[in-house]
Amino acid sequence: MWALIEDNTIVRTFNRPKPITINNIQHPRTIFTLWSEEELNTIGIYSITKNIKSFNSKVEKQLSSSRVFENNTVVESNVVVDRDLDEVKQSLNTDVSNTLSSYLSQSDWYYIRKLDKEIAIPSAIQTWRNELRANAASMETSINNAADVAAIKTLISKGTLAGSVWSSYEDVVAAEVAAAAKAAEEAAKAQAAEEAAAAEAAEAAEEEVVVEED
Repeated sequence: MWALIEDNTIVRTFNRPKPITINNIQHPRTIFTLWSEEELNTIGIYSITKNIKSFNSKVEKQLSSSRVFENNTVVESNVVVDRDLDEVKQSLNTDVSNTLSSYLSQSDWYYIRKLDKEIAIPSAIQTWRNELRANAASMETSINNAADVAAIKTLISKGTLAGSVWSSYEDVVAAEVAAAAKAAEEAAKAQAAEEAAAAEAAEAAEEEVVVEED
């Protein structure tokens, strides 16, 4: 971006190169890419230096932004302030509530199936849902106990309110499938052991019959 300066005042800005007339002289847009910064400065055109502070819109807001020409430099900057604490808490608690609802909805079908067909709900699913609710309650407590926005920022920076603290439905299902596969494997081994023992017992019984006949 560039700015046109007249009498130490920004009179126009350019987001992209374009033809421009300065002091009755028509300049093509290529001057923005072919001329050096010093050459552009001689006709009053200066590159804009951005000094924009990034911010988290959940806890902060941009109050204003401005461009200033000082010391032969155009600087664009902004002013960022904290949002109202109650507003921040309400917004974050709503996020937590919505996230909890989204996670719980993924396993609601287990409960519909239980009511419809009386098929038992896997214990892993119920445990997971209990953990989700406990996690949400812990987050809400941390949010509501924050004394100021700075405390909220600390919670965010520590990851207390991060999405990664929620365990996923896919992880629970994968664990359930793995547990079922392991149980099936152990059952198959037990059955094989029983069959082997039965075969050995039958073989031993046949040997006893042969001995008696001899």
